[in-house]
Amino acid sequence: MPNLCPHCHQPIRVSRPKAVKARDTSQMTDAELFKHYKAIAPMEDLKFWLANARMSDALRAGFQALKDAADVTSIPRPEFYRQFVRLQALWRVESNQRETVYRKRGYLLERLAVCRSINLTSSNPWRTIEVAA
Repeated sequence: MPNLCPHCHQPIRVSRPKAVKARDTSQMTDAELFKHYKAIAPMEDLKFWLANARMSDALRAGFQALKDAADVTSIPRPEFYRQFVRLQALWRVESNQRETVYRKRGYLLERLAVCRSINLTSSNPWRTIEVAA
């Protein structure tokens, strides 16, 4: 059953990313180039993420599953981007957590280096801090 508009009950047309064969773009006009790149954009975005983004194995499996599904079944473009944006959001959370851990680790290593350069003298009753020379 096709998706129907809730107001007018007409079928909603859905564009689908299509598998595009390799084409020589050097002979295309600007309009043909635009149409060609618009058709291949979703898959190219996904391929770029798979090739370049640093992510966990579980997240990579999600991106790969979306790529495989798009290759086989020709997912409607809005659904493809809905899933793609969800995966990107998960990647941002994961990436932010990883960067936060690295920042905290760097901060802790700096503090450890400072602490190692400081001696607490037990002979001093006030337990003052003396910086080692």
